Amino acid sequence: MADDFMITGEVWSVSNIEFFSYQTGSTTTSTFTGVYVQIWNGQPGTPGATVIWGDQTTNRLASTNWTNIYRVQTIGASQTTRPIMKIVASTPGLTLNPGPYWVQFSASGTLASGPWHLR
Repeated sequence: MADDFMITGEVWSVSNIEFFSYQTGSTTTSTFTGVYVQIWNGQPGTPGATVIWGDQTTNRLASTNWTNIYRVQTIGASQTTRPIMKIVASTPGLTLNPGPYWVQFSASGTLASGPWHLR
């Protein structure tokens, strides 16, 4: 998954980034075992865009825990098979000047379904 963001004003020193995901069939104990992060200076895969920080091989998982929220398919339905987890990725040495960027991430877990990401 990738998403764009813009930094205006001051330089950012980023110590961690939070993502939200779930694995169908999980309990409220997180099943996530890894998170992989890259920062791009343009949209991933477009000509001229390059990775300026991170990679898709280094596990940056700092912590993960249940958000007390479930992903449900029908309003009013009692569905507890998709607890949403907060995944915190450690980003040591990440400093970004004002400008446009893209964050690309993926996650790994112990269950067969997912990870599924929210944005």
